[in-house]
Amino acid sequence: MKRIIGAITLMIGVGAIAIGVNSQKIKRKTPPNSLYCRLTPGSVYDGDTFRATCEGETEELKVRLCGIDAPEKDQALGIESRDTLRELMGIHSDLFLVVVDRDRYGRKVAEAFVPTGRGEEEIFINAEMIRAGMAWHYERYSNNCPNQMVFDQMVAEAKQKRLGIHAKSDSMPPWEYRKNN
Repeated sequence: MKRIIGAITLMIGVGAIAIGVNSQKIKRKTPPNSLYCRLTPGSVYDGDTFRATCEGETEELKVRLCGIDAPEKDQALGIESRDTLRELMGIHSDLFLVVVDRDRYGRKVAEAFVPTGRGEEEIFINAEMIRAGMAWHYERYSNNCPNQMVFDQMVAEAKQKRLGIHAKSDSMPPWEYRKNN
């Protein structure tokens, strides 16, 4: 009987500790190169570039999405790619950026995340552009993207569904298009 009472007491104690742990608010850890931002209205230039106003920054930032390259606006699917990015980010959207670099044009190169409004869930914008078939995985420049390991999976999904740039076999990646034009 003493064993049963001891076991019950131990279980109640462990349960109380577990309840206490679960009810604590734990703040999300963010890397030092993280920025909380707001998308600047009308600022999505194309499928991989936009402007945002960020906490701690004195001026509006130009942002280039890390590890992807979207069709140029005058290229096939260029306008559709831009509109997809606008849709994913939403108008007046709050953003979380993980800045990894600055490009030769002075833009911050970053991974972008948009909250879904459902707890801690976020949309990983870079990956979703690839999954929608509206951007290529820009492997040459994706090594410094912290979450680039999902890009290949997104490419496979878009190819399997023949979405966007994968609908035709003759789609020209933007880096080749820029060289030719």
